[in-house]
Amino acid sequence: MLLTVRLKAWGWGFSLLTLLALNNYFATAQGRITLSTQQAIGSTLDLKMEVAPGTEVVREGIGVDNVITAQEITLIGDFVKFTVNTSRVTTLKANCPNLKELDVSFNELSELDLTNLPNLEFLGCFANNIEELNIESCPKITRLSCGYNGMKKVHVGSNPLMRYVSCHTNDFDGSAFESLYQSLPDLSAIEEEEQRGQIILINAEHEKENNQLTDPILAEFQKKGWRTYQVIESQIYPIDPLNKDSFIGLTTSVAVGETVGLELVPKEGSPILIEGLELLDSYPSHEGWAEYKVTSQDIKIFGEIETVLLQKDDNFSLSKIDVSTMKSLVIFEVWGGAHSFSSLDFTNLEKIQKVRVASVPSLEKISVQRCPLLEDLNIQASSLSSVTIAECPNLNFVSCFENKIKLDNMKKLVSSLPERGADEKYRHFYMVNSLAGADNEQNEYNNEVLKILRGKNWIPFDWKNGEGADEENDILGGVPIAVEKPSAPSLERVLVANGELRVEEVLPGTVFTLYDASGKVIASASTSSEGVVRFDVSNLPYGTYVVASPHYSTKITI
Repeated sequence: MLLTVRLKAWGWGFSLLTLLALNNYFATAQGRITLSTQQAIGSTLDLKMEVAPGTEVVREGIGVDNVITAQEITLIGDFVKFTVNTSRVTTLKANCPNLKELDVSFNELSELDLTNLPNLEFLGCFANNIEELNIESCPKITRLSCGYNGMKKVHVGSNPLMRYVSCHTNDFDGSAFESLYQSLPDLSAIEEEEQRGQIILINAEHEKENNQLTDPILAEFQKKGWRTYQVIESQIYPIDPLNKDSFIGLTTSVAVGETVGLELVPKEGSPILIEGLELLDSYPSHEGWAEYKVTSQDIKIFGEIETVLLQKDDNFSLSKIDVSTMKSLVIFEVWGGAHSFSSLDFTNLEKIQKVRVASVPSLEKISVQRCPLLEDLNIQASSLSSVTIAECPNLNFVSCFENKIKLDNMKKLVSSLPERGADEKYRHFYMVNSLAGADNEQNEYNNEVLKILRGKNWIPFDWKNGEGADEENDILGGVPIAVEKPSAPSLERVLVANGELRVEEVLPGTVFTLYDASGKVIASASTSSEGVVRFDVSNLPYGTYVVASPHYSTKITI
């Protein structure tokens, strides 16, 4: 409460009006902060103040214990620091000539009046509802934190002392960013990078991030000597202009406006820019996976992408995939889906380690050349007829069963594999799945193929629907192909009836051998003088078998 008494000093008489005028003068010189809060009367305001030594604070609407007595509060004092957080403050006006730090973060402010703060060095107004902020009357400010406001513009003015700005999770368009970087001081002449300005422009993962950041904007900040950053999982990481020469190109048959799923994991700290897809929703529990709305059937993905994963349920049908310029790519996986792309090329991707594609009937060709870190190549249950491998010294796992690799191309494939050590754990080559049926398994191999593989210390496998797989004990499954597969054209006349396998119309004295699907010998016999050989199969389990002579072979089903 203001004093209303008459005083005499140095022979002068002070009227009530004179006293009030003087009182107002000194209060203004000290500092006055007025604020409104929606917090209930009787609750405690989260308030911290620091004043000049030897001075006191006059309080109206709040007790010395910060208990609210009125929702309109006035504080008078020679403030140096003033902080009020998480207190539902809706308006605040600060007229404090000596105030250096003001923090009003986590409130409900829609505007902030900072008319007379000539010595303010730090302003924190993070997480409010301020659409437009003006700090032009604060010429000494060095640090500004105004993120998470939905802010459309900040007026900085000419301020040569500014060194830190955090403005992520707002609604800045290109003109707002242009105004900001034009206002910031040019620090490019400072040699020590750590002494240059720091600006946090975006939160790369937050759904409320609407800042329209572009490469030219980033370049402008950096030209002026400002280090550009983004927030990822509550940590800040450097952010550089995107390399538009490096991208993943996708062509889809999905209609514009439809929703698709896609998993993209970038290098830590790298932003992602997508042309042709609009982000709808992301799921923190599933790193990288998000739902998108298709805005163009020709899509480009920019950024240092390390993982691409497409799954059957993603509804993302692709007719073309181009990863040839994405030098950061480490893992590429496609598991099913109504795709129509016919080829994939990973040539010269020096960081690629794993390529896995399954159940894509349109895929016919794949090339992995000069991929020094590639270890895992798994292309199964597709229509692969050609695989080109070259200069992949770390490759130790290949799976290509249930494809259409004919004998000549199979020889080329195994001949291009790197040699492995005989004591290495992984040197698996899954060549066929003998339980898949003739329509699904059309790969061809012969003794020469097996000899080439073994000469390079690779182990040829029959997948056999994953027989023996044990994830817990790191057993991949399948059965090693232990014996040479007889080769030659299929037999003309093989009959299975009444528990008997009979081969007819063959030269007398020809030796035939019956194998099970793993290559184990069941029985051998010679054709009779009538050119017929018989095997008793009445006790054999149902399944696929091979009957062969030195010149003929064929599969049979019992």
